Amino acid sequence: MHPPEPKIPCLTVIAHPDFERVGERAVLWDKPEQGSTAELSRHEMAFAPVNSDEEGRTLDDPYISRRALRFTAARFGGIRIDCSESGTRVVANDDWIPEDRVFLGVEVERGVVLVLSERLALMLHNLDARHAETVPDFGLLGENARFVKVRREIARLSATDDPFIVRGAAATGKKDVARAIHDAGARSQQPFVTFSAVAEPDEQPALNELLAQATGGTFLLDVAEKASPELQEEILKATDNINVRLGATIGSRSSTRKRLDASAGPLIERLAENLVDVPPLDKRRDDVSRLFHHFVRVEMEAHQALERLADPGAYAPPWLPVRLVARLCAYEWPRNVDQLRRVAHLLVRDFHEKPHAEIGSDLETLLEGTAAEPLDWDWPAEEDTPVVTREPSEVSEIELLSALRAHRWQAKPTAAELGISPEALFSMIEKFSERTRRQKKRVRARTGARA
Repeated sequence: MHPPEPKIPCLTVIAHPDFERVGERAVLWDKPEQGSTAELSRHEMAFAPVNSDEEGRTLDDPYISRRALRFTAARFGGIRIDCSESGTRVVANDDWIPEDRVFLGVEVERGVVLVLSERLALMLHNLDARHAETVPDFGLLGENARFVKVRREIARLSATDDPFIVRGAAATGKKDVARAIHDAGARSQQPFVTFSAVAEPDEQPALNELLAQATGGTFLLDVAEKASPELQEEILKATDNINVRLGATIGSRSSTRKRLDASAGPLIERLAENLVDVPPLDKRRDDVSRLFHHFVRVEMEAHQALERLADPGAYAPPWLPVRLVARLCAYEWPRNVDQLRRVAHLLVRDFHEKPHAEIGSDLETLLEGTAAEPLDWDWPAEEDTPVVTREPSEVSEIELLSALRAHRWQAKPTAAELGISPEALFSMIEKFSERTRRQKKRVRARTGARA
């Protein structure tokens, strides 16, 4: 087993008056050692586009203080932010930092949203140690460490003719990844044909017809976990007799194991050697703003309103308010990229003729609270029960509290982060709460006795 890649902390611009600067980032330090420091001010710390030869630029905004914020590496991947000597007001995950605060490793791993002086916003998050490697984007938008790993897998598989399988939650872009593998490979000039295991027979051509169309190219079985073992066996036998590359997509909860086995079906078992896992949107938070700004630009262009996105200058407010973007970057996105695209559509539809966008009633319904159901979207939601991979006894109290804090005390994402069931999470909270009450009672009793 290979050791995990060291985590390299960085800051990514997620909201800026200059629309073009969104997505720029600055690495805090290359060696993750306790005590490492970095400073951010109006004229300190340069941000540059990812995988670009452009020289980095400082924030250079009059609302940002010349007196620096200080970032210091803490234990176990944590980072301390010291604002005590800076004139920049910092709101982190919607909570003001009056002087300083330590963010634990699990919070940094998830991504901390920093709003600076109500003017611009940054995401504090991790890269892996290979962040400097240039990986082709294959037409896919995203620079998060987990998504870059997907692009590395695309590069690896595009150099072979091996069958493959792409796994991920609904609307994470599994078919786009599969198409990228095809387009980057030797069969790119040949057909790419998709057969859905859940489509009605009258909604797509017959299987034999599609297999014939795919000859020389790639045949993709979409939602393969819904295909019966008989159908999977039929596809395997048919593709053994024709020149075609075989691929499949499956939902993220079709197996709780890292590797897939025979219980998933014969086709999935054969393809499992080349398994690509596509992360959900809440695991690539630094990409939320990149994707959102891309969707907004496309929608504004359709409305012939791109001038709204122009840099308003040093003192005028931008069309996209910083708090709006920060709120979207902190949201859980249960329906992933399709949901984010829909939000951009609604926002531009309602505000493209107005000087500033805001959270309207429809979007407020979507974003308010943590237990409320989102809007009635036009696509089905995937089952969202967290995958159980650990025993509750393996989770320490500090890990539990860190995950709860990172996910703002939301049960489902916290349970998913810890790899336990929501029921186990509630039991652990009760147990630790009872232990805390007993400890306080003992302290009060001792204090009373001394008095």
